[in-house]
Amino acid sequence: MADHFQYLASLGVIALVAAGYGKWPTAAAAAAICVLGTLTWFECRIYRDSETLYRTTLARNPGCWMAYNNLGFVVQGDGRVSEASALYQQALRIKPDYVEAHSNLGTVFYTEGRLADAIAQFEEALRLRPNYAEARNNLGNSLVAANRLPEAIAQFEEALRLKPSYPEANLNLGSALFRVHRLPEATTSIKEALRLKPDYAEAHDALGVVWYNSGRLPEAIAQFEEAVHLKPDYGAAHRDLSAALWASGRPAEAIAELEAALRLAPDDTEAASALGSAYYMAGRFPEAAARYEDVLRLKPSQADAHNSLGLALQSLHRPEEALAHFREAIRLSPDYAEAHYNLGLSLTAFGRRDEAMAEFKAAVRYKPDYAEAHDHLGAVFYAAGRFAEAVAEFTETVRLKPDLAGARDNLELARRAVGSAGQAKGAR
Repeated sequence: MADHFQYLASLGVIALVAAGYGKWPTAAAAAAICVLGTLTWFECRIYRDSETLYRTTLARNPGCWMAYNNLGFVVQGDGRVSEASALYQQALRIKPDYVEAHSNLGTVFYTEGRLADAIAQFEEALRLRPNYAEARNNLGNSLVAANRLPEAIAQFEEALRLKPSYPEANLNLGSALFRVHRLPEATTSIKEALRLKPDYAEAHDALGVVWYNSGRLPEAIAQFEEAVHLKPDYGAAHRDLSAALWASGRPAEAIAELEAALRLAPDDTEAASALGSAYYMAGRFPEAAARYEDVLRLKPSQADAHNSLGLALQSLHRPEEALAHFREAIRLSPDYAEAHYNLGLSLTAFGRRDEAMAEFKAAVRYKPDYAEAHDHLGAVFYAAGRFAEAVAEFTETVRLKPDLAGARDNLELARRAVGSAGQAKGAR
């Protein structure tokens, strides 16, 4: 049974920059310094942290738009995104042209997946301050997420024109260039980020991904190892290092890397899923199933994990359970061609040919270039005596994947069956 594991490194570099401290207008900053400078040592105990400072400021001065923005920045950093959004919006109600609050609100909308709203906020910030490099970087990242890559690249390039020593924008430009397959330019941009910031773990990981996808595995491994060295809890770098080690024929080290990543972050579902893939490909099916079950405990609606668990259960000779997980993957993602294909294989094993045929048809409908699904659909047609349709499917299989084992033999058998059926009909 074919699997659907995407066990490859992936580039997902995003660095949103929130604006907060150090952005007050000069007059307001001077006033604040005068006020805070008069506090006694006793009163200073009230301001044991930034959140307390800004909340106390707002209690005394509810119209202080700066405090709303900076408090939003603090709580956003603490992961309280909805609260941050309300605070930024309050700052903007008081001061609609507050550039930093527009940019910060954009970062919240980005985090919430509200890309159109995020883009609108960053564009408003730039309307008010066209030379705001951080807002251009943030707008670029939102455009990447919206798959508007040429526009994103233009924003990153403008951010770097405004602020040449900006490693985050260099990295994000490299990421966007990578996505449009401009690998030499992506490499140059990421290397510039590392020149400006040699200990930039995310840039080492990104350069490793470029090398990986260029087939330069030793260089990729070196970059991933440096990323992990600089940032030991960097889950993506551990996963990417594991992928490169696996591709280099070092499966034991690849598995050990993912096991280490999970020890650092037991709830890292991407690491658990990748480890499940590694165990599966190593033939360690009970451990693979356990890792996919871990993923589903944390994310019950992840279709990929249901499909992969189904494959592991099939290998453990637990076909009824496998069938249930393939069906659940399809319920969650109806156009999931691989899950339809795997369900078709399971149904074939149960002798439920008509149902299997329907699943293989769905697989090729959603993924027309799926050679294995065409091949199995042809086999089901052949078993049903529908030889002409079998010939059509096997012909498509050979066209898509000429070296698929048995495909040419299947096509020849089906053609002979068509000829034999025609002769028998003529004899009658």
